[in-house]
Amino acid sequence: MEQIGAFLNAIPAAAANPLALIAYLATVVAWTLVAMRVNRFKILMDRIEKLPEKDRIEAIRIETGRVVPKGMTAEQYLRSRIHLFILIGFLVLCATASFVASMALIRVYEQKARADGYIIEILGEANSSAVDARSPYKSAISTLENGPIMIREAQAEIRPPPSKAELDQMVDQWALQRVPTNEIDRRLRVFAGTDRLKRANEKLAEVAARINSTYEKLANCFRAAECRRGDQFGRMCAAVKKILRNVDEANAAVRAIPGVNFNMSETIANLGGGSMDIDFNAIVVPEVAYLGTVLCGT
Repeated sequence: MEQIGAFLNAIPAAAANPLALIAYLATVVAWTLVAMRVNRFKILMDRIEKLPEKDRIEAIRIETGRVVPKGMTAEQYLRSRIHLFILIGFLVLCATASFVASMALIRVYEQKARADGYIIEILGEANSSAVDARSPYKSAISTLENGPIMIREAQAEIRPPPSKAELDQMVDQWALQRVPTNEIDRRLRVFAGTDRLKRANEKLAEVAARINSTYEKLANCFRAAECRRGDQFGRMCAAVKKILRNVDEANAAVRAIPGVNFNMSETIANLGGGSMDIDFNAIVVPEVAYLGTVLCGT
């Protein structure tokens, strides 16, 4: 009965696959029947030993409804039945183990094929020209690669802040001209040279979000253990490592700007926020980061 207990403990894991669960339950039933038969014949063997030799075969016929073959003693017959049922139980166990192992291999194959399919969907076939250069993903990758250059060019336009008197004079003049508030805000950014950095931040955040969403389905597949490392896994790791490197280089370029308010919380910055403040929200790609750090070990 210990084997049956082990099978019962394994049912929660087998329940992930309906066919495997059915195989486990069928094995439990088979082992229960085997155990009942074996115990019955063992009890019967203990009892007939107390009977005279001439009455033992007849006792077996009455108890089991079966005739002992000629040439066999009662003990030999009972032992043969015990061995037969143990063999049946062993064969059932082997069949179940083989079936579950086959299902496990099929599941592994499906997990690998699913992951490879998602990766090819993103990167294209390995022996082709990869992703169409005009695709949104490829365009986003190219923009992200140029991130450090965009940031350094924007930094070159940043000017020293004007004095309070100069700032008040500009704002008062525009107010007298009835310039809208949002236009005043834009002019202040242009005057301070922060407008280009803000536009660079918005563009890089946009392409990073596009790249991140491209990998979201693949990342969720690995999180749910529905995907497994397959033939395309190395290509995926090379791609996500490059993306993470480009993100790090872009963020590092921003941190190098004197006086920058670098916001890493993915929320509205607590510091800065004014038209002429040097604000920048960190570029983040959480789904790509999961693939790169958890799976690829970057």
